[in-house]
Amino acid sequence: MKHLKVFVFCLASCVIAGAAVAATPEEKAAKEAARAAEKARNEKFNALKKACEELVRKDFKGGFANYWHDSIDAARAKYEAALKDADFTVQQKVELYARIAQCRLEATRDVAGAMKDFDAALALAGSDEKAKAAAEANKAKIVSLIDGSFFAPKPDKARKPDPVVEKIETLFKAGGLAKVKAELPQFLAAEQQRVDADKKSRERPYRAAWGYFTDWRRRNERSGIMKQSGARAFVLGLMEQAPETQRPNAAEFFVFAANESALAVKYAAQVLELAKEPKNRVKPATVREADFLLKMSNAKGDVGKVIAAFESTNKVEWAENLGKAARALLKDGDEAAARKVWARREQIAPPTEQPVLDVPYWENGPHDIRGIVESDFYKQAKKGYLNRKYGDNLKFLIETDSATLGREMTTDKGEKFRPTELFAFWDRYGVKILLRSFVDNMESVKAGFGGPGGYETYLATGIDDPYHCIMFDPKEGGEADDGFITQYDNLTGYRQVSREDGTLIFDNLYFDDGAATLITIPWRAVFNATPWKHPAWYFEAIHWAHGGLSWGGSKSVHHRSSFGKLRFTGGDAKSYTAVKRVLLPVVKAKFDASCSARSGGETERWQDPELGDQEFYLAEVKPLVERIKPMMDLVKADMSDEDVVKAWDAAGEDALNIDYLVSLKRAAWLDAKRVK
Repeated sequence: MKHLKVFVFCLASCVIAGAAVAATPEEKAAKEAARAAEKARNEKFNALKKACEELVRKDFKGGFANYWHDSIDAARAKYEAALKDADFTVQQKVELYARIAQCRLEATRDVAGAMKDFDAALALAGSDEKAKAAAEANKAKIVSLIDGSFFAPKPDKARKPDPVVEKIETLFKAGGLAKVKAELPQFLAAEQQRVDADKKSRERPYRAAWGYFTDWRRRNERSGIMKQSGARAFVLGLMEQAPETQRPNAAEFFVFAANESALAVKYAAQVLELAKEPKNRVKPATVREADFLLKMSNAKGDVGKVIAAFESTNKVEWAENLGKAARALLKDGDEAAARKVWARREQIAPPTEQPVLDVPYWENGPHDIRGIVESDFYKQAKKGYLNRKYGDNLKFLIETDSATLGREMTTDKGEKFRPTELFAFWDRYGVKILLRSFVDNMESVKAGFGGPGGYETYLATGIDDPYHCIMFDPKEGGEADDGFITQYDNLTGYRQVSREDGTLIFDNLYFDDGAATLITIPWRAVFNATPWKHPAWYFEAIHWAHGGLSWGGSKSVHHRSSFGKLRFTGGDAKSYTAVKRVLLPVVKAKFDASCSARSGGETERWQDPELGDQEFYLAEVKPLVERIKPMMDLVKADMSDEDVVKAWDAAGEDALNIDYLVSLKRAAWLDAKRVK
């Protein structure tokens, strides 16, 4: 009974205490209001960040130089204005200061200004420990990025150093490979004696040394021992003296010596013996390498013996080995023998011919996909087909001769499909490239389930020109990536086709049986590669459907030597003049902008007595301007064909390149004035 009374008393006490702390309706309402206010504040803060991040992205170009920062400055201004917003907490304002500093650094590399922003954040944090810690962390991260310590390799976790590794590195540091050769064998022998005497020890000194020498990270980053001449032979000899239980097998020896045939041949036969027992688990690639090396060694450079050594009923294997043999002979300096072996290989696997597609002139042709596809011109035109397996598919080439497959191909399951069509034409406005794929399940695709498969394309406007990489999704509304251009000095001012400036126009359209994509490149982007200057462009398209199919036969992405040829046809004086007529207004606008004081043009600014260089202007820039200007004065809406040809031929390309030409002249001028 006594215990029952105690229990009842405790229960009553808990009920009374609970009643004492229960929230009143007013308190509950206050808490709900506080939570709603916090949620609204956070939503407002996140919306601000999102808007500013979108502004920053307009100017931010990753690792590439960018001189325009208007949008970044606008984002910084929005952040600065938000500092005055009473809704935001101290911690949120600390984050705002960090973003302000980042904008300042990205726009103008103003390190001093950024540090002031971080100091202001620390001052604002005051005694708020959480906000202060965030402000200090923000500043520390930016400082580490500026001084480079952020990218420094992190120290390895502390662990007990291996005595063998320490000894090797100490010896090499003291006297190079010679010191290692002289003292390491005795050290390993002594270590082995110690280990043998200590029955409980699990150390394996010779294996530790082998691990060190075969670990590329240690070999290249720490000591560099294996870069020394004779290092491989020394290591192999050392390990041959190791106890049986620590000695590498023939396959390990062979792989280690693979780049030095004289050493590798020694172990090749042992590898083949080792591979006869499945339990040894020798990799098939190692077996193939050993077999190849033995055959090359036995042939001793005799072309007849080399060819005979690799003869096989398996044509793919035969062709692969002959190609490898030719490369090995070439590496050894025997070009004549290499050519003979390669010629035999081509009898087994004839080289794939570069595809060529005629690109006709189409006067007043349509500019939209449907208009092109439904026209008689398109229906009657020759097409290219993406019917070559992507990758190093020697087996596919030998067994199917994909170059002659025509329009019909099969999937891995044997189902027939039509390969993607390639069609291109040119007119006065530019070059149009159309890719049309055929998809069986278009109803599902239109409903949003799946897609036609993405494309990776490459375009070089001349045999020696850099190429543009353009990747895109052929879905309706799909995105295109301008990629990049493998650029160098080619007198085009380093121009790149881009959707942003309208020099790459991209459109997709669905049909009942597939999808089509039209790529348009206006002449103003490629004015140095017009049909009368470059009779052909070079192009490759890879459609990542059905395992990857290409037009040129790419063995890998960016495989420059596999690009097919787009050959311009139908060009004559009339069509060339039509192109020049479209280009000239662009030329004149470019020239006028360069000479304009209002826009701070490249040619005009050199006249400025303070910001320019009047001596340079008079000597170099003014003569260039005066040579081009009379031709630009001819450019009018009603100019004759004669004036079109005269203006373009005399000054068209120079006017479009004027800023670039001035920069070249400036470099030569400074070289003459300051260096010589």
